[in-house]
Amino acid sequence: MAKNKLLFSTPRGGVVLRPGTSKLLTGKHNHHDDCDHDHHHHHDHHGHHDHDRHGRRGIDVREFETIRVVADNRPISVSCVFLVLIITDKHGRFLGILDKIKLAPGQSCSRPYRVPGEFLEIKAIAAFRSRHKGRFWRRGVDVIDVAVFGHK
Repeated sequence: MAKNKLLFSTPRGGVVLRPGTSKLLTGKHNHHDDCDHDHHHHHDHHGHHDHDRHGRRGIDVREFETIRVVADNRPISVSCVFLVLIITDKHGRFLGILDKIKLAPGQSCSRPYRVPGEFLEIKAIAAFRSRHKGRFWRRGVDVIDVAVFGHK
């Protein structure tokens, strides 16, 4: 029987980006000693952080045949958001780009991938909004949701 597992998800409220900025969604998180804060780390069945699943190196995808990336740029967003899927090794070394996904406001996607390596990092880049009366329009924010599932 096939087994699917949620490997990563952004917080319930999504990730907020200002147009023209970027954010690494996976890896290099600041952990706190208390575990009662709202965050997107996964816990094992004892309630502890699953540091090995995604930590400084990104999301650990080694034990899966395929992964599925599900992403959404919420309708309230003011610009397109690009998701860059980055392949890294166990030391966090860049090995290549698996894919680049462009999401307009209100657009969603769900894409499967054969597991390309050991770890996956996801970087979100919010584009500048189109020109408005000769100036770059930068008011508002982009809100995205991302989840990664592994399939054995």
